[in-house]
Amino acid sequence: MKNRNWHGIDKDTAISLFEYGVIFRWVSKGKFWQAIYKNPYMPGKYSFGSVDEEELNDMFINGWARDKKEEFLDYLGATWDEYLAYSPIQKANDIGHYFGFHELFGDTVAQPDTAKQICKRLKIKYDECYEEN
Repeated sequence: MKNRNWHGIDKDTAISLFEYGVIFRWVSKGKFWQAIYKNPYMPGKYSFGSVDEEELNDMFINGWARDKKEEFLDYLGATWDEYLAYSPIQKANDIGHYFGFHELFGDTVAQPDTAKQICKRLKIKYDECYEEN
């Protein structure tokens, strides 16, 4: 994890991950966005996934979400053109919150990390991390 430039919806990385459930970083070598997100099946655990920007659009054109495009846009209160103008982080965040991050990333890690492990990886003081309720 050399690139520590993690980003989320909030400017604070810990808030983005522990309150909104996901953060991203750009992996230039692979040309994709890597994510750390709350594992929906294991409370208090965090998994890793990845997605490229093309996938974030194509899933609504030719992929698994094409039949759900209109209801997703209604959920966002946006048009297709407005959605296309969103940043990849905003797109992935919206898709993950609507469909579930497991739908976006799939089952990617057999051994997810705890909040304490994630804080250590991200160089966040553990007492600054937000505990699961």
